[in-house]
Amino acid sequence: MDDKLTERIRHDAECLAVDCFYAEKAHLSYAAALHRLAIWGGAVAAILAAEAGLGGIADMLPATAIGVLALLSTVITTYITAAQPGELSEQHHARGVDFNTLRLKLRRFIHIELEMPNLDPQLAMAKLGELASQQYDLAKQQPPTPSGFWYRRAKKSVAKGDELYQRDEALAAVGSATDA
Repeated sequence: MDDKLTERIRHDAECLAVDCFYAEKAHLSYAAALHRLAIWGGAVAAILAAEAGLGGIADMLPATAIGVLALLSTVITTYITAAQPGELSEQHHARGVDFNTLRLKLRRFIHIELEMPNLDPQLAMAKLGELASQQYDLAKQQPPTPSGFWYRRAKKSVAKGDELYQRDEALAAVGSATDA
């Protein structure tokens, strides 16, 4: 295959791998944060409810304090129930794993398939198109995220120049040929 075409396909595959790398890390990070919210939110709600109950039973707290504790416990419990951070955490974790799997497919494509002698350029471009389509499908099926947070994060990333796909980012995403 033409070396120039191979390098262009390799570059596009590396860019796609970097996109998958960032999506993977973002989803796994968000999943961990949601998991912590579910655990800590539930624990705080239980502690507040217990404190309100014990304070009322032992007549240790004034009625206003017991009411405030009970109200806070109810608000936290209602939020945890409605927002379902545990379920969202599982969805984001699964999506992060999906992006990781796609990134590993891209790594294999870059370091093994593109290195095959007499590689048909049409097959290589079709394979890259298939991998890009998988990335698009994953992105379309993302679980809900707080858009303001992700917008600010993306804006900061663009301002730093992350969209330029630096060589070290591609190496982080796909590794070197000796790692494959």
